[in-house]
Amino acid sequence: MAPPYDDWIKLNCDGTVANNGTKVGCGGIIRNSKGEYILGFSMNLGGKSVITAEFSAIYYSLKLLDEKGFSIIVVDTDSSEALSNMQTGCVSNNPLWAT
Repeated sequence: MAPPYDDWIKLNCDGTVANNGTKVGCGGIIRNSKGEYILGFSMNLGGKSVITAEFSAIYYSLKLLDEKGFSIIVVDTDSSEALSNMQTGCVSNNPLWAT
């Protein structure tokens, strides 16, 4: 994973599902262009799907960054489905948008 450009922030986030979908969580870590830790979070989402966990990781990370005043951001996710939906637009009935 390459660091972002100078003055940019890099977000690494992920969602996870364990125990046949009964334990679901997400988290993110934010670093500056030097790779130095700025902040991070993790949260329990209860019983949800893996795609909801992935979307939640991105959503709550970006929300946190917005609250902290960061705007030049590189997002790193391992979910091609979440990335594709972000690029083309999510369907309005996606369970995340009820969060």
